[in-house]
Amino acid sequence: MNYRSRLSSTLCFAGLAVQACGALADKAGESVAPDVYRPLMQGSHTLAALAPGGYSNSAELGVAYTSDDNFKAGQYNGLQEDGATLIGNLHWRQFSSDSYWRVSATDVGLDTREGQVTWGMADRLRIDLSFDSQLHVRNDSGRTPFSGQSDLTLPAGWVGGLDTGQFSALEGAFRGVERELERETLSLALDYRLNQDWRLDASVSHEEREGTTATGAAIYIDAASGDAALLPAPVDYRTTEFDVGLAYSGDRLHLQGRLDYSDFDNRDELLTWQNPYSSFGPGVAYPDGFGGLGLAPDNEQTRGRLTGQYIINATARIQFDG
Repeated sequence: MNYRSRLSSTLCFAGLAVQACGALADKAGESVAPDVYRPLMQGSHTLAALAPGGYSNSAELGVAYTSDDNFKAGQYNGLQEDGATLIGNLHWRQFSSDSYWRVSATDVGLDTREGQVTWGMADRLRIDLSFDSQLHVRNDSGRTPFSGQSDLTLPAGWVGGLDTGQFSALEGAFRGVERELERETLSLALDYRLNQDWRLDASVSHEEREGTTATGAAIYIDAASGDAALLPAPVDYRTTEFDVGLAYSGDRLHLQGRLDYSDFDNRDELLTWQNPYSSFGPGVAYPDGFGGLGLAPDNEQTRGRLTGQYIINATARIQFDG
């Protein structure tokens, strides 16, 4: 809580205390001094009364500098690489007698930026448009002999073997791998009061998640032993979610219905890799052998729910949920 908020709360509580004492004194028939805090009590925004010019808006622009690459220090904040980065923040809002709007943006120059735009009419309508970007850096110094995305192959001149000690071409085949996951979400939300009894709310969001992670896989004839490898696995997900709800609140009957839908799309269904080992026979050993690993499957879901209650009298009611 900032200083102005603390000051506002203190004065409001003081006003309540003086007004309560004045009411007791009136009951006792005693004379009461004028309530100097009453204007604060009557105002709808005490912070606006205390701060010159009403609510404060702010815009910030700056530069951050990172001296060295460090994936651990920048694991979640987008500052994993050395160099200069632009950083900007914005918080702006405006109120009128019948509507309001608000704009906020944080970490504009980073991969962890987020922002929101809100417009509404008090106790009737609210519309939110928001954007959120996140970055998770796991490692920037990994190495692998495999190349490709969902179809991993070994370089020309690879020498297979029964175990990793016989991979004589391994050191020259290594390439760098950065294990990073980036997620971007765009969403729109609506809350609308249709009339005194009915209220509607809805939202839709789309998320894209991309990057590279690591997974273990093996080629084997039985579960006792296998030709195992640690593979760079692609992440290329698309998730779309939508929900809409309608609520009714009467004197005795209260209802709420909601419909939810989600769709998940994985652009890569199968991860294949060329077998670097020569432990098995032709068709399975290097160079002709390939393994396959199923990735997260596409799926969609639709769900509906209706809840409510009917008040019979002060001591009895019927509730239902379906």
